[in-house]
Amino acid sequence: MAGEKTVIRGCIKKTRGPWKVQRTTKDGRLVTKFRYPTETERHNNKERERHRRAVTQKIFAGLRAHGNYDLPQYADFNDVLKAVCKEAGWIVGDDGTVYGRMSSKNASNKEFCTIISSMSENDEYCCCENQIEKVLA
Repeated sequence: MAGEKTVIRGCIKKTRGPWKVQRTTKDGRLVTKFRYPTETERHNNKERERHRRAVTQKIFAGLRAHGNYDLPQYADFNDVLKAVCKEAGWIVGDDGTVYGRMSSKNASNKEFCTIISSMSENDEYCCCENQIEKVLA
């Protein structure tokens, strides 16, 4: 135990120094002050952060188990949002860009437009019928 190192992950501060607080005044200047939190406040913040992480972990575990979401072991909210968008039919790029899905209403309109545009002036020379005959043959 004496030789083991413990790794603290996340934003829980290890130092006991003052907290740096910066705010902007009405005239646009930046004012820096130092806060000296009590041990109780530090402990409460640590427990609140630990509880928040535990709740998040339970939510992700439930989504993996019951929601059939393919999430990595250490998922974050971006992974969950991507999975929800994928389930809803949206396409999410690697950079986070969301592309709209094609609804069935728009798809049928596009097919109708292609059929009309592929027809010639004479009905007997309709390209669609020729394509259907090729498929059936």
